[in-house]
Amino acid sequence: MVNQWTEIGIPPESRLLALHFEPVSGQFLAQLETPGDSGVKALFARRFDDKAYRRLTPDEGRISYESIIVRPESTKILANVFRIRPGHSSEWHSIREIDIATGEMTTVLASEKLEVEPPYSRAWVSNVRKVKKEFDKARQAVESAGASYSGEPGIYSVRGDKDDEILCTVSFRKKNAHEGDVENFVCKVSPSSGKYRKITRLGGGKKDAGDAVVPGVGRAV
Repeated sequence: MVNQWTEIGIPPESRLLALHFEPVSGQFLAQLETPGDSGVKALFARRFDDKAYRRLTPDEGRISYESIIVRPESTKILANVFRIRPGHSSEWHSIREIDIATGEMTTVLASEKLEVEPPYSRAWVSNVRKVKKEFDKARQAVESAGASYSGEPGIYSVRGDKDDEILCTVSFRKKNAHEGDVENFVCKVSPSSGKYRKITRLGGGKKDAGDAVVPGVGRAV
């Protein structure tokens, strides 16, 4: 199996976590956990007629590409990025946009830019999310009902025509709260201002994705 991985451009002993298809440029996008015990996840891309994958994300040590959003009408994908710390803990780093046709990468929201409002002392993006696209009677795209945000993800990403908001799960922690005491909300976050709008609260506080073991991301939610 090691030789087969090498033949298609994948580092030996990597673990395949997810495989996406980006229809505009006709490329497969593989999310892999790279060799070693750090738990770092990287993205590799391959055009339909290529024989091997090429690494799409740079090797930045402990920078890990977690939840991925593929947009069916664009070659640009969104990735939620964490920095892995010794001991497999992690801290949220940024949301990046990657053009898989050109390899161009842009940070659309850095961790220090996300606004934190009282009574919270910390906030971070746990996941980037998908949402179904709905239409009114005139076939104009409209915002989905709130219930759609907490259900199964659809096939469209949330970024609008003006690219002014991203649908995310944002985790909040209050000052002096226990490490696992986290409140999670589906939010629309503005990359330009770092402000967010809460859509709905998700039930049950999950373990802190900013300080805890890196969350499993077999699919983007």
